Amino acid sequence: ESIFKMYASGKSLTQIINTLNDYKIRTHSVNYYKTDIVVFNKVEFNKNDIKWGRGAIHGIISNTVYCGYKDTHINIKKYDNNNMQIVKTETKRIETPPIISEELFRKVQEQKKKNIKIANKTYKKEYLLRGILKCGLCGNMYLGGATRGINKYLCADRTHSKANTYLGCRNIVIDAAITESVIWDAVKSYYLT
Repeated sequence: ESIFKMYASGKSLTQIINTLNDYKIRTHSVNYYKTDIVVFNKVEFNKNDIKWGRGAIHGIISNTVYCGYKDTHINIKKYDNNNMQIVKTETKRIETPPIISEELFRKVQEQKKKNIKIANKTYKKEYLLRGILKCGLCGNMYLGGATRGINKYLCADRTHSKANTYLGCRNIVIDAAITESVIWDAVKSYYLT
């Protein structure tokens, strides 16, 4: 319930994650591991050291199970000459024990919509190579960001320092203006020849 209340009050996913991790509140995924030592991306760690992440929080605040129901969709199929065709889809509602009120769940969904609008407004710079540049040391993608007003690309691992997937990558930060101009020059020369 605390996660929903924090989010509805305007706290960001990062603030909620930091609060849960600072108070050493265990994630629900700890219960899924049978052994104390877990291997993830070739890195061993104790299951009790698993930290909260954005995906876990987002999954919780988006799940109607916490307010008393879960809708499942069942496809009604028809077979004709060995071809399967979906005739219709029926929705079956399964009642679950509610942990929060439906009103709080609705507030959280409204807050999510507000946060998406705010995030879209604050996204000021298009990074030409975003999602294309890959770190040669750890394999993560490079992300666009600004430091002291200078646009840069940095390895995504640097933004995961408090996550379970953090590898401690120390690859260089790349100046976006220089890199993008080199790429543009290469593209232009390719088309001009």
